[in-house]
Amino acid sequence: MIQLTLEQIALAGLAVLVIVFIIQNFILRKKLKEIFKGGTRKNLESVLEEQIKKTDKLEQEVKKHLEDILNIKSDFKKATQKVEVTRFNSLEESGSNQSFALAALDGQNNGYVLTGLYLRDNVRFYIKPIEKGSPKFKLSKEEEETLEKAMKS
Repeated sequence: MIQLTLEQIALAGLAVLVIVFIIQNFILRKKLKEIFKGGTRKNLESVLEEQIKKTDKLEQEVKKHLEDILNIKSDFKKATQKVEVTRFNSLEESGSNQSFALAALDGQNNGYVLTGLYLRDNVRFYIKPIEKGSPKFKLSKEEEETLEKAMKS
């Protein structure tokens, strides 16, 4: 049986520790090479400062894009979103639906109803403002139907 002295055990333990440290050193060097690849040797502090600057710039860009999106959403509410057209016959003796009512509304149901009435010898156009789905002037049956369809679309 082999008997080891305390000195031999300590020496073997130190040898194992040296091997572990060499392996750790190799792993750390490999990681550092990956961190500092693609340029001249820099210290870790300058690399971190550069990354912080890039992150700050990206945060500013994201804030700007978010403001732009909010402005677009706000503008979109004011844009015409709902449009409906109804053709109808304004004269009993005329056989075709040449008159029309057109409703154009934004996201808050503000807009107008445009009516084109075909008469025997001319065409007349009327426009009636709509605020929050309510007309400012009395609407005809066809205009009311067109407005209701537009608000539902």
